[in-house]
Amino acid sequence: MEVFNVADMSTPIGFLNAEVFSLMLPIMFVVYAIGRGARLIGAEEEDGTMEVLATTPITRRALLVGKAGGLVTGVAALGAVLWACTILSSLLFGLNIGLLDSLNGVVATTLLGIEFGLISLAAGAATGRRGLAVGIASGLAGASYVLYVAGQLLDSLKPYRKLSPFYQAISGGPLAPSLPMMVVVMPVVGLALFAASIPVFDRRDLLL
Repeated sequence: MEVFNVADMSTPIGFLNAEVFSLMLPIMFVVYAIGRGARLIGAEEEDGTMEVLATTPITRRALLVGKAGGLVTGVAALGAVLWACTILSSLLFGLNIGLLDSLNGVVATTLLGIEFGLISLAAGAATGRRGLAVGIASGLAGASYVLYVAGQLLDSLKPYRKLSPFYQAISGGPLAPSLPMMVVVMPVVGLALFAASIPVFDRRDLLL
């Protein structure tokens, strides 16, 4: 309860916040997004199919932006399914979870996945290696989660916990009537790192 900032686990929202939206779902979304982001460029280069795409009239930048759009769409679609399932479960089992509460929880979880997915895609675009992209994004995700948990328990680290994407996504509930302003940091950071990888990808020799 201390780690996930849950006041009452006896309520449906309190239980779901602690067990599902603060632990299982964030990890699932992050794992999915990192894996897909790493495959979009890194895996294609390793399989030798990226060179074929690079010979088409599409510019490398447009190709990379299109890959990012597909990644964001995939994670968002997963979030839409999660929202529908949350609403349906609430209706079937009388959990009384409001539409806005569930939407906010889904948005926070989806943005978390998008951030690390874009980081993974950026790493793959910059290095051309799927394994390295997964390692970089997973390492950052693990460090972020440790910082979040430690920041909830240790007074010396509490000022730094806001730097963790997990804190930005979870601290507001995430099933809650409103979203904290910190959630906007997640897509901003993800897009910034992705944008930084575009010129690197544009200059790399894909035939190596």
